[in-house]
Amino acid sequence: IIFLLSALLAVEVSANNGSSLNGTWAVDIAATERSVLEMAPRADAKEIARSFLVMGGYLAITMLVIEDDLATLAIYGDTSGNGAKFKLFSQDPTERKYISTDKDSSKGRLTVTILNDKNIRVSQEGNPLGPFVLWKRASPQPIRTTEALNAHLSTWQASLEKIKNHLFAQDIRQTETVLPKRW
Repeated sequence: IIFLLSALLAVEVSANNGSSLNGTWAVDIAATERSVLEMAPRADAKEIARSFLVMGGYLAITMLVIEDDLATLAIYGDTSGNGAKFKLFSQDPTERKYISTDKDSSKGRLTVTILNDKNIRVSQEGNPLGPFVLWKRASPQPIRTTEALNAHLSTWQASLEKIKNHLFAQDIRQTETVLPKRW
């Protein structure tokens, strides 16, 4: 019985050591919105807001496919296997690090941080939003109609507007002058 329990525990440990990341991940805009709205005020709120405005459209159509030691950043719903490919080079129980499989160093390293069984964070060198954006498991289907694309993007637009307004409001509060108590 002890041998059987030990074998089951070994299988459980190896199953939880990263293989649970296998699958397709997409940005969870609703969870990202909640997270940003709940975070403490930041001195760099204006820069973060600008990054959301610049990269929001890109994130709306991006997915990450993880298959054992390989990660692929691709267009949402693309089943061709094309996209930026990264190979695992380091992992610990909560974080996996990948490097580009081609010689294009502009892609930078990719770091996947496991937050819980539902969400991860994906950081890439040069991407200031990595610490703020939450990703979730997805089963993306290609967006084939204009109506489906508009529905997908309208959800994004509404969340990005709330995030932008919240972050810009933080920046305004931080730059307001404090009047002296007496003249």
